[in-house]
Amino acid sequence: MAEPVTSSAAAGAVGAVTLLSILSGPQAGVVAAAFAGAVVFVLASSELNLWKKLGYGCASFIGGLVGKRMAADGLTMLTGGLIKVEIEVGALVAAAVVVNLLLLLIERAGRDGGGWLDRLKGGSK
Repeated sequence: MAEPVTSSAAAGAVGAVTLLSILSGPQAGVVAAAFAGAVVFVLASSELNLWKKLGYGCASFIGGLVGKRMAADGLTMLTGGLIKVEIEVGALVAAAVVVNLLLLLIERAGRDGGGWLDRLKGGSK
């Protein structure tokens, strides 16, 4: 049986996404897709505790809303323009990828002392 806190949080999240979808008008698919991408990220990250999952889930959702156009255009470019990727798919992909990419960059910066990050900023050559 599910814990009451988890069930309440899930119901609250679905209610919030429903409200955002209603308020966003024609962009309802984007909101739903960004939420779905955030859920994919949260469910795939088993080593994180509940609070980190909640925080990263929110960041993933916002990343999906912000990065929807760039992700859709990037996917369209990857197909050579043969397939026009819609922004809803871009929101889903951006939400699922953005936090994973940031966590990878943070982990790499800590592992090699930030050397590649310094080179990227133009510091040490």
